[in-house]
Amino acid sequence: VMTTLDRPRTQSFAGTPIRQAWLQVCCYERDIQTGNFLIDKHKVQVDGKFLHPELNNDPELYRISLTGLVNEDRTPKTDKMLPEIGDGVIISRDRNTGDVTLTKVCRKDVFMMNDNFLALKDDEKCKGRHEKLEQNTTYTIFNKQKFVEDVRNSAIDLTKIHTIGQVAIGFIKINNNSVKGVPVWIKVQCLEAMNLHPFYLHHYG
Repeated sequence: VMTTLDRPRTQSFAGTPIRQAWLQVCCYERDIQTGNFLIDKHKVQVDGKFLHPELNNDPELYRISLTGLVNEDRTPKTDKMLPEIGDGVIISRDRNTGDVTLTKVCRKDVFMMNDNFLALKDDEKCKGRHEKLEQNTTYTIFNKQKFVEDVRNSAIDLTKIHTIGQVAIGFIKINNNSVKGVPVWIKVQCLEAMNLHPFYLHHYG
């Protein structure tokens, strides 16, 4: 069954072919998708500054400006709040370990949404609290060594492999625990698990 999150209402963007990407970032304003990015650089910054990613001076960093994304149904309130996201968050992949981390660098509130959030449909509300992230604090969202060990021990459920390294990050004030209550948020999907697992390498590699 297709939910509102499966139906983009605006233009979608891709940074690189999926076979070369290690990360996918989907941007949303409530239940409307405003962008879809595939990342092959070692770092990506998602922020509220109005600056085109191509103007970035760091060759290792890909920038996603939430303010610059198009949404014909954007409310004046959201339009005013977007720049307040400031420097947003930075997602990085360690060159040596392959671990993926997320660091909050903005001053405004940022939330790691509850694990059940991405499974919500329409106006369903998420049970449980969302984790408020601390400024300049780094959180691990994919541990490559643990994943490899789980594969060796046959501890991976193939039906849920796409959820490994998948998180939702909410910006600005959250009005309620439904998707439509989060004005601006992103879905971060580490593609490393699918790129590494023997099943996916055999069938899609």
